Amino acid sequence: MVRTEKYRKSITASVEIEHGPFGLSNINIKLGNSSVVGLGACTSRVNGLSWGLLHYNHESDLSPTKFKLYCVLLENSKFRIDFVELALHSIDEQVVPWEGAEPEDSDYEVPKLVFEGSRPGSEDCEIAPFVGALIFE
Repeated sequence: MVRTEKYRKSITASVEIEHGPFGLSNINIKLGNSSVVGLGACTSRVNGLSWGLLHYNHESDLSPTKFKLYCVLLENSKFRIDFVELALHSIDEQVVPWEGAEPEDSDYEVPKLVFEGSRPGSEDCEIAPFVGALIFE
């Protein structure tokens, strides 16, 4: 995974994950005191809030953009979300599934944004890596 020091800017953010029907959960991101929010869905079995920093390079990275998400709990109990931009030009295009999440993997995609924050949910529940999709509005 790309180190967050590679990004030039950061903003405080909160991530809320809520269980939903049919195995999908809602994932909502609020950026600091701004009016920018991210709305999406994920395959998480965790329910809760995470507070932390969203790392990025340019203000335009936070404009209305679609992302696929790779979410993981790190060894230090930090929750991390990698945001990889989706460049879909039509509704019929297929999203390429996650192949490799580590920079050493040949098909690794460098994330445009990275969130690192507190662990959502209770300490006793195990959090397996999960994926999702989100759009900033």
